[in-house]
Amino acid sequence: MEMSTSIELFRNIRNSNQYRTSIECIERCKKAGFRHLDFSFASSKKKGNEIFLENWEQTINEVKEQTDKLGMIIDQTHAPFTIKEYDLTQYKELMRRALIASSLLGAKQMVIHADVYDKGESDYNETDALNAAYEFYAPYVELAKKHNIKLAVENLFEEKKDGKRSRFTSTVEEQLAVIQKFDDPSVGACWDSGHARVVYGDNIIEPLKKIGKYLIATHIHDNYAGMDLHVPVYFGFINWPDVMNCLNEIKYKGNFTYEYVYVVFPDELADAYIKLFYDTGIKLIHS
Repeated sequence: MEMSTSIELFRNIRNSNQYRTSIECIERCKKAGFRHLDFSFASSKKKGNEIFLENWEQTINEVKEQTDKLGMIIDQTHAPFTIKEYDLTQYKELMRRALIASSLLGAKQMVIHADVYDKGESDYNETDALNAAYEFYAPYVELAKKHNIKLAVENLFEEKKDGKRSRFTSTVEEQLAVIQKFDDPSVGACWDSGHARVVYGDNIIEPLKKIGKYLIATHIHDNYAGMDLHVPVYFGFINWPDVMNCLNEIKYKGNFTYEYVYVVFPDELADAYIKLFYDTGIKLIHS
């Protein structure tokens, strides 16, 4: 298991409307000790998301060249989200670009959100949601295979507070259902620790065991008060020794990837904070 982080850790600049470029983020990650990275295509156009550019392939190749020079490795990417933020034609093109860009960057897998089901005014229907996810992603599974990329279906959480269902893959059973419906070794699971705790509270280990052999990627972060906060490990209430024991038990071989996307430290303190988080992760991996 390798220590890794999303480069979005450094994208935002405190008290500023400016954003760091991907290379600037990667340079800061290297300074903190990281060598393995998650490159996100989920950030917005205004934050410099490369796949929105007309010359996106050239730009991605330049990012890859500079990343190699820095001795950094992009193992994982995150697909654009969500489909509800774009018209369908635009989103399909962004997905196509993201998969090709992932291959150009040398990534092994791209994390996806499978909640593409729009129920309109009708009641949530799990079967319809499953079929909608399968139909939408089937062409991208084939495209991913052509580019030697695996798709990792992420566990999400229910956003509604009225007890009604609306978001597919908010349970481990639904996450597994779409993976098993594809029944393809190029489709696996991404376990998001924070999302799991929003759904299952302190009982996140059994759902993780159910994912088991399908796990190929992680999003690691903590939380409290039942909210998706993306705070650092040990800043919330997840029992991390139990998590590490479970990952070892299911023989997980992928990266331990931080997704601290909401954290924005004062610039002069950021390097010290991130170094602490890196050291914490290394301690967990080797404990």
